[in-house]
Amino acid sequence: VGGAFTSIGGKSRKYLAALDPGDGSATRWDPSPDEVVRALAVSPDGSRFFVAGDFERISGGRRDLAEFDLTDGLLTGWRPVAPFSALTLALSGDGSTLYVAGEGALFAFR
Repeated sequence: VGGAFTSIGGKSRKYLAALDPGDGSATRWDPSPDEVVRALAVSPDGSRFFVAGDFERISGGRRDLAEFDLTDGLLTGWRPVAPFSALTLALSGDGSTLYVAGEGALFAFR
């Protein structure tokens, strides 16, 4: 779940959290972006999770956009430059291209 919140699921979480599907409580995963998360996308194969928004730091790393490995919840080495606040994300059907739009800009990352 991403958005403009500072607590969710009974725990302090800033802007991004994973919730237990059974009871809605926040899980231990806490990437703590420094600003609002505006868009989320999961790869078609369910292995990657993309995050976009107003943040400059997430999970301790400097990122314009973030990609997490869903097997371990860690940031990947992917570091695209997106010099704008991203408002929406979309993945191609095969997951090979991520489309990012916001503030009058559209980028495609392969």
